[in-house]
Amino acid sequence: MTRNLLNLGWNESLQQAFDSLGEASLKPARIARENRGEYVAFDEFGELRIRLPGSYLAHKTRHQWYPITGDWVAVEGEVIREILPRRGVFEREAAGNQSKVQKIAAHIDYAFLVAGLDHDFNPKRIERYLSLASSSSISPVIVLNKADLCLNVEEQLAQLDSVAETAPIHLVSALTQEGLDALSSYFQRGTTIALLGSSGAGKSTLINALIGKDQLNANAVRKSDSRGRHTTTWREMVLMPQGSMILDTPGMREIQLLGDDEGVKKAFSDIDELAKQCRFRNCSHTSEPDCSIIEALENGTLESERFHSYLKQKAENRRKRNRKGIVDTDMANVLKKRKRKLLKSISVSKRKAEKQRRKLSRSVDGDFGYK
Repeated sequence: MTRNLLNLGWNESLQQAFDSLGEASLKPARIARENRGEYVAFDEFGELRIRLPGSYLAHKTRHQWYPITGDWVAVEGEVIREILPRRGVFEREAAGNQSKVQKIAAHIDYAFLVAGLDHDFNPKRIERYLSLASSSSISPVIVLNKADLCLNVEEQLAQLDSVAETAPIHLVSALTQEGLDALSSYFQRGTTIALLGSSGAGKSTLINALIGKDQLNANAVRKSDSRGRHTTTWREMVLMPQGSMILDTPGMREIQLLGDDEGVKKAFSDIDELAKQCRFRNCSHTSEPDCSIIEALENGTLESERFHSYLKQKAENRRKRNRKGIVDTDMANVLKKRKRKLLKSISVSKRKAEKQRRKLSRSVDGDFGYK
């Protein structure tokens, strides 16, 4: 393994997967950006532009089979031949009413959940990001940007006391570079960090401050409500001077969960631990005796607003699972109808064949005088 590949996140597991392909003409590369019809990637020699072969596009019609930003791929010339096994995949439910998972990026070690200490500050949104990151087995880090603009930092930090749980919180200012030194510990050689947050949170400006130059475009937010325009319209990875990768992502208007309660359990680990202490395993936390959660709500050790967020996310996941179940049931019904139609057509064909055989047999019997 070369040093450059290690800086990009290459490891022994990826090396073994690559070696198993057994093709000397292949070389590893990492997807840095998705463009229309092609990908910008990094390999041990620098930047290159690669594409999927036409045969792949013809057979893999679903987009979940396509490479995503952060993927490691095996390349032959300028053509992608294989996608190496993924880990640390950040994904979310796609916006809208369709039950479809959108994969954002792969091989992510840390998710910087960036929120501006202005009108962009929203603890509920941070809660949802924490659940999503935990569902993907990615370590979340809360980064509160624009500390130079905030006059009530302690008050806003207090709102995150119960939300953050074990996730570390860092106060920074991309503009004045305040607090950026504390983030340097995450940029170890070979690590990949994704920045997530709404438009106007200052993700692109933060990356420019961390790498020490204006590499990504950044626009000012609207003063009246701190709303930002979509400066970043695609996902793009940047190689850091320390030998690590950082990923900029577009702002997300909707943060929909995936229907998986594991992320909720991790993001609300305090409530999950309390639930395990209830007298009944199937406690609904409403009126049962010896309910640890009711007790915590009554004595004030658990905030009712946090418990409400927990129930809301659990209910949303349940609806997601039910909706996926309905979709599966509909698909099963379609398959049953197709099977019945196929069996019916086979049966009709058999009857026609049998009728034809009998007709032929009678004809033959008549010709030779047999009864």
